[in-house]
Amino acid sequence: MDRIRVAALRYYTLNGTDHRSHDEQNAAIGAYVRWRNARTDPRRTSPPVR
Repeated sequence: MDRIRVAALRYYTLNGTDHRSHDEQNAAIGAYVRWRNARTDPRRTSPPVR
């Protein structure tokens, strides 16, 4: 994952939240990544570059 996506993920997941601990914050990030990965449509990805 490139830096732009990581920054976007961080802002999307953490914006407007008040996590009590790093563990709670990490759980929120992990939940979002699992949610996003479950909804990935492989047909919409670009073909491999040769």
